[in-house]
Amino acid sequence: MNKGTTLTATEKMERAREMTKRMATRELLYAGVFARLWPSYLAEAKPANDSYPAVLCVESPAGRLTWRVSSEEMPYFEEWLQSTPNAGEKAEDRTPVLMALSEALK
Repeated sequence: MNKGTTLTATEKMERAREMTKRMATRELLYAGVFARLWPSYLAEAKPANDSYPAVLCVESPAGRLTWRVSSEEMPYFEEWLQSTPNAGEKAEDRTPVLMALSEALK
């Protein structure tokens, strides 16, 4: 885009949506990494919300970290937390799991 080019309202909205999607994906990747490093679990969101039915809770050394988990993301985190509990594996054993989560969230 040239400096002199102005965007239409539709183009601005599309860019804003894309930026929001990228930020949300990045945030979920952080949540996935932290959930792998420290004890974590899914809890029911309170108050209940159809769009975000759960909260991912991670017990970090600095305290509890939480992220809202949408209905669409729920299956990934449910399956991932059940199939790969944090059992102190070596970093090289964790990398494929983190890459799989990264691909699933794209």
